[in-house]
Amino acid sequence: MLMKLRALKAIYFATICLPPPLLLVLYPMVFIWHVKFPMALITYYPFYFWIGFVLLIIDLWCSKYPKNVKVRWSILNTILGIICLPIYWFRYVLSK
Repeated sequence: MLMKLRALKAIYFATICLPPPLLLVLYPMVFIWHVKFPMALITYYPFYFWIGFVLLIIDLWCSKYPKNVKVRWSILNTILGIICLPIYWFRYVLSK
């Protein structure tokens, strides 16, 4: 049961942490060059992302890491999330 929960968490956080760099390319392609893409995904993904981001921060603060690590990753993920979210995912979510 614990292994399934860990796998589910890793998969969910992957959908939160990995797409933002892709969206930097996808949004201009859809809105500037009018590339066809399901608008429902573009409309709802930001809500999904922010809910997942809040869950990621809660998971970080409930972990056993020292407080300075929690503060550092909270700030980095909030300010530089496009770069830091994938790094956080590979380093802390997958390594558990």
